[in-house]
Amino acid sequence: MNAANIFQPPSDVQRRSLVKFLNDTLATTLMSVMRARRHHFLCASLGGALGLAASDELLRHAQKEMGHADVVVARIIQLGGCPDFGTGGLVERGHPTCPVAGSLSGMLTEDLRAQRLAVDAHGRTARFVGDNDPTTRRLFEWLGAQGEEQASALETFLARLSS
Repeated sequence: MNAANIFQPPSDVQRRSLVKFLNDTLATTLMSVMRARRHHFLCASLGGALGLAASDELLRHAQKEMGHADVVVARIIQLGGCPDFGTGGLVERGHPTCPVAGSLSGMLTEDLRAQRLAVDAHGRTARFVGDNDPTTRRLFEWLGAQGEEQASALETFLARLSS
């Protein structure tokens, strides 16, 4: 890392690019909240005791994702941007969605796939940002680590379903 960059704020062009990345991340995170909440309510009725346990995990997942959205919004504001909560274009700004599944394993697989896509995107964004803005890079690294934890929990439920 170049020591001179540590104290230099991002340029206006960099700031606009970062705000766009962050708003796209916000869209993806909000979609994740909605998917996890939808599955939270549906899982309880689809899989007995394991469905109830998965339902509780998905509620925690939705709550964590909402916390991630709050952190992303705070960074957008720190960079002088405006967080985009508009629902128009939410799907286009977020990562690709998965088809709606009708079974417990299908929903958990859908959530895991979406989580893996988000983790991959966070890693790519962290590498892209690099040393240009260490604060935003660390934010994306943290989001990726949080996503890995959530993916691991989903994998555990899927493994329990198949045993």
